[in-house]
Parts: sequence; C-alpha cells; structure tokens
Amino acid sequence: RQDRLSFQMLDGHAVGLRPEMGIFIGLQLSGAGRQPLPDNLSQLFRGIAMARPDRQLIVKVKLAAYGYRQATLLARKLDALYSLAEAAFDESNRYDFGLRNVSAVLSTARAARRTWPHMEEEALMMRTL
Repeated sequence: RQDRLSFQMLDGHAVGLRPEMGIFIGLQLSGAGRQPLPDNLSQLFRGIAMARPDRQLIVKVKLAAYGYRQATLLARKLDALYSLAEAAFDESNRYDFGLRNVSAVLSTARAARRTWPHMEEEALMMRTL
C-alpha cells in the first residue's frame, strides 16, 4: 500500500495523496463579476455536470443546526418563496435566488436566533427576510 502513495508539495508541506483521491472545483458562471477558469487551468480538470441542489433540504438542515424547532415548516415556506420569486422576476443579473443568497439569508437567521432566542420562529424568519 505504501508504494501507491505519492507526495506533492503544497505551501511547503508534504502531503500524502492516495490514487482514490480527487480534487473538484465548483464554478457558477452566471452572475455579475464572475470569471471563467483560465484555459491553462481548465485543461487540467475534467468537466462534469451536477443536478440542481435540493434547496429545501439544505435550508432545513441549516435551520435545524441553528436551533430552529420548526425547521421543516420554515424550509418549505422559504423554498416556496424563492420558487415564486424566481418565477415572478425576470432572469436578469439584478436578482439572485441561488444558494449564495439563501446562505446569506440563513446566516442572518442564525444571528437573529441568537439575538432573540424567545421570539416565535415564523416571526423571526419574517424579520430576517
């Protein structure tokens, strides 16, 4: 087994790599100010396609981790709100309903939960939005 390990130098440190290991880069090119990977780097990686992430599940897990007891209900409502907003607004770069935006809303929800721990959770989410 030891002969299958190869070592690469990263920032001056030796790192053991196994043949089963993979390195993945995720890019989302839609949106203002985002640049594609330079050609000299993109040639080193193989392109893949990914399925659409399950926004409702991601929101549910994060809200539960932040201490929300009604995480399932709130995740369903937040996902419905985002779906309606995506359908209602045009697809210009002014509107961002992706995971980055959801993550920012959830970070605010976590801070709100810490600030007002006894507030009703639905009211807390409304305040967050």
